[in-house]
Order: sequence, then structure tokens, then C-alpha cells
Amino acid sequence: MRRFIVPLILVIAATLLYFLQTSSHVDNIRSLNRIKVEREELLGNADMIRARRDHIRDEQLSQISPEERTRLNRLLPDAVDNVRLIIDVEDIARRYGMVPQVRAFTQEEERVGAVVRNTKSYNTLLFAFSVQGNYDTLKRFTRDLEQSLRLVDIQQISFRIDNQEDDFYTYEIVIQTYWLKDN
Repeated sequence: MRRFIVPLILVIAATLLYFLQTSSHVDNIRSLNRIKVEREELLGNADMIRARRDHIRDEQLSQISPEERTRLNRLLPDAVDNVRLIIDVEDIARRYGMVPQVRAFTQEEERVGAVVRNTKSYNTLLFAFSVQGNYDTLKRFTRDLEQSLRLVDIQQISFRIDNQEDDFYTYEIVIQTYWLKDN
């Protein structure tokens, strides 16, 4: 009889140990496996959505004419083009007999601080220059600058009087332009 009692006690102890200790871990593993399956399914759905988005974007881009694409690239280019910006500003200024004097180019991160994390999908560039002329000429110049294809914001305008007798001023202008980041 003793031979049957000791193994019976060991089987009962093992069963109790399993249900008291191991079963909670097994339940935890099962729930983690269910979460894993759900997340894999979500990742699969995200991949399908991303592929669909790319397909729709490519369809829409193919419908844009080359002329419109050129205009869009000029409005919001993929890279900063300092020379093109200077030429655009000079062309507008020359219409009114003004000659811009370039002062500085500064990327926004440089102006704000040494360690900046830009999370936007675009970058900015500040362009400082000066022009000379009367107030009416400045108004027409800024209107044309505003209506140009290149996306710019006038950040600052200051002026000084060069000659008290004339209606002739030197205007210090800072504009901000944008371009898309590389993805």
C-alpha cells in the first residue's frame, strides 16, 4: 500500500504545482500569443493600406501635366536653390528699378539653436537682403514677391532714410522660403 501512496502524493503535488504555479504562466503566454497574432494582422493591414496609398498617389501624380509639375516644383521645391531664389528676387526688383543687396542666408535650425530636431516634412531658409526705392515701389515689389510662384513669407521689413530731401529709403527685408525634405 505504501508503494501506491507515495506516487499518488507525488502526482497530486505535481498537479497542484501545475495549477497553482504553471497555469498562470501558460495563460499569460496564451494571451501574449493572441496579442502577437493581432499585431501581425494589424501590420499586414498597414502594409496593404500603405500599398494602396502609394498606388493612389502614383495615379494622381501621373495625371499632373509636366507644366503643372514644373509650377509645383517651383512653388515648393525638393531642394533649396539659393541661386534661383536670388535670381527670382532680382527679377522682381529690377521691374521697379531696384537692385537687391544680399545680406545672408540662414537655415531655420541654425537661427534657433545648435540642437534642434525638425519633425516637419519641410525645411525653411531665411534670406536677408536690402533694396532702395520709394514707398510705392516697395509696395509693388512686395506685392509681386507675394504673387510669385515661389512660396515665401516676408518675416521682417525695416527701413532707413538715406537722404532727408528725397522720398528714397533703404529697406532691409528678410524672407522665409520652404523646400521639401528628402524622405
